[in-house]
Amino acid sequence: MLWVENFESGGIGLPYNDGGKWGLNDTNPRSGTWCFSHVPIGNNETATFTLTAPPGATTVQFWYSVSSEPTHDKLEVVIGGTVRLTAHGSVPWTQSAVLSLGSATQVVFRYTKDVSAAVGSDAAYIDDITFQIPDLITPQTNNFNGGTHAAAVTKANSGGASGDAFTNIIGSPQFSNALARGESGLSVVNAVVGSDTHVDWQGVPTAGDVFCARLYIHRLGLLPGYKGLFALIGSSGIVSKSWIPANGRVGVWTGAVTTQVLNAGVGVPVGQWTRVEYRYTINSAGTGTVEVWTYLDPESDTADDYVTSAAVTWPGGKPYSAEFHLHRDADSYWHLDDVAIGPAKLGPAPSTVSLRPRGPVGGSKAAHRVASW
Repeated sequence: MLWVENFESGGIGLPYNDGGKWGLNDTNPRSGTWCFSHVPIGNNETATFTLTAPPGATTVQFWYSVSSEPTHDKLEVVIGGTVRLTAHGSVPWTQSAVLSLGSATQVVFRYTKDVSAAVGSDAAYIDDITFQIPDLITPQTNNFNGGTHAAAVTKANSGGASGDAFTNIIGSPQFSNALARGESGLSVVNAVVGSDTHVDWQGVPTAGDVFCARLYIHRLGLLPGYKGLFALIGSSGIVSKSWIPANGRVGVWTGAVTTQVLNAGVGVPVGQWTRVEYRYTINSAGTGTVEVWTYLDPESDTADDYVTSAAVTWPGGKPYSAEFHLHRDADSYWHLDDVAIGPAKLGPAPSTVSLRPRGPVGGSKAAHRVASW
């Protein structure tokens, strides 16, 4: 997946710090209407623009132009503390090499002047910054078994024996041994009443149009209204969010709550583990469907309910991140376990596969239904 910042939206879609010295410029764009440049600076001054790479990005490439003294005032690009590009003099729009980010999460562009003189426009310009985010080929999975009961789940301790570490965590999720699922020793729960927390994988786009997710949920108590369960995030915002109400019938919306496109026919019960799976199929134009399977026997290959949406337009750009949410009220909350994402339907968690013979993944004893909303 390519993440391109071309400045044409009138802003920047990634976190950045320009020190008050960089901004949009329409006098010398490489393409379109805008590029990014700095205000005039004095001798012995530096204008620095620090751009945070999108999660999962491995390389960066960009266009640059310089009009300055031929050997002194210069543009430098720094990644991980190392100067990766230097340009000065009269440089027409030129595309950089593909630069590896390594472990770095930021790219620094800086224009520096020496003690005297100014030539040309005395400026540097950048445009069309492209980050490469590798496509997700094999599933990302996590069963929380590598944690410690009652310990906070963090990015640092969420991997190892648990599986693939989460790349973002919001709120205060905790490992818990209160509700072991099958062979699983630990699950995850929100320990803070009145809050929403979530564990995320960011920067994990799939190569094609399909993005799948799986979760195991154990509800405790009746929910007061709809609560967020799962969210799919794209390059420019929320693609979709799934909510669960008091009756447990999982619903899916475009955006956060823009349009409801389906509602499950069977509710997730209170007091037992249930498996829920999602399959989004969204093409490059942003059009596609979502399917939801509900398994009351969480180890089964045969769904108790299956529903698919009509083809709709999804906001947010190509899906590339997934959030698994945990809400808690005074009398209602849930545990999650064996969460996963991947480029194809995931089926039961591997730890439970050996407990019974497998049938075809995605089978259903429920009638196939198409949502009418």
